[in-house]
Amino acid sequence: MPIDMELRAALTVRQLLAGERFLAVLGEKTIPGKPECVASTRRFVRDIARDWGASEEICEVAELLTSEVVTNALVHGRGCHDELTVHVVVHREGQIMIVEVYDGNRNAPVVLASDDCEESGRGMALVGRLARSWGYRDTRLGKAVFFDLLAWP
Repeated sequence: MPIDMELRAALTVRQLLAGERFLAVLGEKTIPGKPECVASTRRFVRDIARDWGASEEICEVAELLTSEVVTNALVHGRGCHDELTVHVVVHREGQIMIVEVYDGNRNAPVVLASDDCEESGRGMALVGRLARSWGYRDTRLGKAVFFDLLAWP
């Protein structure tokens, strides 16, 4: 089952659990597992937030958190597939923007308690501080890590 079919099934479940509220997909992007592709994904999410009228502060936070989660997916997301790809989906549910990042590894993201001198390992801690909420869920092909922001109050 392709990721987009898996996503559609997840959306159906969410809509049922949410009393049939509509969860709009604002955009989807798949990138190859190359670090140089993170920048285009950051711009993609920032542009969606901006296009839909989110404040500049929310656009910047969405861009930063996307960078952290996509970078995590590239570093830790390789599963049993030969070639790593990362799939990003941006949703809107009322006032909330939800960004989901799919990768091929089922291991849960780890929040490290690193000190300020560390050069890496603080990404998910940053997501935890700046997002309204975040989490992950298993998928047939790996996992989806998501965060959400109050983007349209």
